[in-house]
Amino acid sequence: MEARKPSSPDTDLNRVSPVNICTAMCDSNRGIGLGEGFPWPSLKGDYEYYTGLTQRTSDPSMKVVQIKGRRTWMLTGEKEKDAASVINVIISSTLREGSHRSLHKVVTSFDEAVHYAVSGPRRGEIEAIWVMGGTHVYENAINHPMCQRLYLTRVFGTFDADVFFPKFEEKFKKISDLKVDGEPREDNGVRYQFEVYERLREMV
Repeated sequence: MEARKPSSPDTDLNRVSPVNICTAMCDSNRGIGLGEGFPWPSLKGDYEYYTGLTQRTSDPSMKVVQIKGRRTWMLTGEKEKDAASVINVIISSTLREGSHRSLHKVVTSFDEAVHYAVSGPRRGEIEAIWVMGGTHVYENAINHPMCQRLYLTRVFGTFDADVFFPKFEEKFKKISDLKVDGEPREDNGVRYQFEVYERLREMV
């Protein structure tokens, strides 16, 4: 009888949900940030949508990983940072582990963040991996083969911004998702809608 081979990183990848991106983007200029917040007023429906999407697990004993850059982490509210279901993995060359009670892992690259999620000591308790920003982190996720889905809140209107979402349309296609109604909503006089995109299969 052949001895079982030890697990490899590739085997670990098959046991973990694909990496997903979650963002909100201004339809007119791709803006995602301005100063210390979003370019648009508070959108209650979007907040409830993305926190539920990126914090909820189907098994209460499991966790989700949220991958963020330093600036996004610093702008994250304390309630979100401390969510019991979330393992915070932050990409930074200046932050240090232990600087915040909910900062679980600090890495220096996107690849290192994904590797920690799929192959690190907590891989057995991770149900999903979410990429939450900023721009360079999103760029890496869009180009990473493990990133399979993009959950986008498209915000209609024109808003000034100083942080922008990178081009993704050549690598992802819009799909129908029964969990997302896709109908326009409105909060604070701002219209928006939820959209889901899936990575295009590359031609061999």
